[in-house]
Amino acid sequence: MRNPNKIWHKFALLAPFLFALLSTLVFPVHSEAPIKVFLPVVFTPDIPLANGDFESGLLNWILSPTSAQLIFNKADLPEGVFPHSGSHIAWLGDHQVPNQTTDYSITQNVNIPEYSPILHFWVMSYSAEFCPSVSDVLQILVNNNLIDWWPICKDQNTFTWRHQISNLKIFSGYTVDLTIRMVTNNVFPSEVYLDDFSFSSH
Repeated sequence: MRNPNKIWHKFALLAPFLFALLSTLVFPVHSEAPIKVFLPVVFTPDIPLANGDFESGLLNWILSPTSAQLIFNKADLPEGVFPHSGSHIAWLGDHQVPNQTTDYSITQNVNIPEYSPILHFWVMSYSAEFCPSVSDVLQILVNNNLIDWWPICKDQNTFTWRHQISNLKIFSGYTVDLTIRMVTNNVFPSEVYLDDFSFSSH
């Protein structure tokens, strides 16, 4: 026959646990902490810049100087240089001609998407210019105002395609002249190749 004292002793040990469990079920714990609701982040799809891959040649682009050839077919590129996609790219810089000062640019009149104002593009560069010299530079201009720039010098050489962005949020919703400009001095050669321009929300 079971000892009733032992049974009661076991019940006494379990009683606090059972009471706490029932209290949680019947009387839920209230917290003063605010309730956090996590909503999904929605990104809009990338918006290609008109002829931003240069596959249609000069279409949509204004070159400066107008006499310069700045958009090239892959068959006319230096050895080892290839488009990021397709068969055409923009090529700014010395064009492998030594001891010259250059100032080349491509411009497009474009509406900066209201919800996708981040400019994305791909760049490949080569330079013999010493860093931190900033005599050879790649620039982004909006309505002839400098927005972004990057030094083109040997420490920054990519030798392959690199993704680059420029934040144009302050121009979102506006139609502007977007210019990509390359300036070099006449000391060391520098080349920049560009491809696949688009806009994104991030």
